[in-house]
Order: sequence, then structure tokens, then C-alpha cells
Amino acid sequence: MKVTKTALTEIISITVAVLALLYIGWDTWRDFKNVQLKNTASQWYAQAFLDISAAAEKCQQVPLNLGNGKTMDIVSVDCLKQAANQTPATTPGATPTTPETTPTTPNK
Repeated sequence: MKVTKTALTEIISITVAVLALLYIGWDTWRDFKNVQLKNTASQWYAQAFLDISAAAEKCQQVPLNLGNGKTMDIVSVDCLKQAANQTPATTPGATPTTPETTPTTPNK
């Protein structure tokens, strides 16, 4: 069987076209997966924020893992304001003070 120059050109053209279509399909699929991953991550972050804020609004301490073994507890500022209004502000170890009065002397 003798392969002509025209047949060889057609085989190479078809092979290049198939490889190009496969690459375009693979690249499109990869981009689609990346977009889906980003959308899913965004939805997860939004839901986590809503869950944390809901727990904090109930005046519960919400522990957050910051990585490297570090954690932080968060609470709503409104809860801190409510707690400050309900209890008198005192410093540990301080003695309560009363307003000082100065004695008045009669004018001479």
C-alpha cells in the first residue's frame, strides 16, 4: 500500500483537529470545575459567616480556629454592651468609690 502525499496530509490534519478538540474540551472542563469550586467555596464562607453571626447574636462565645493551634472566641458587641449595662463596671481589686464632697466654709 502506497501512501500518497495528499493522504498523509489528510491524516495529519485530522489528527491535529482531533487533538485540538480534545484539548479545547479538556480546558473548558477544567475551567468549569474551577468556577464550580469557587462558587461552592463562596457559598460555604457565606454560610459559615451566617452561622457564626447567629451564634454570636445569642450571646454565645464562638470559638474560631486561626491555625497553628491558635483559637479566638468572638461575641457580639451588643451582648457586651448589655452585660456592661446589667453589671456595674468595676476593676478587679479596686475598691468602690463614693463621690467626694468638699466642705463649705461660710463667707467672711
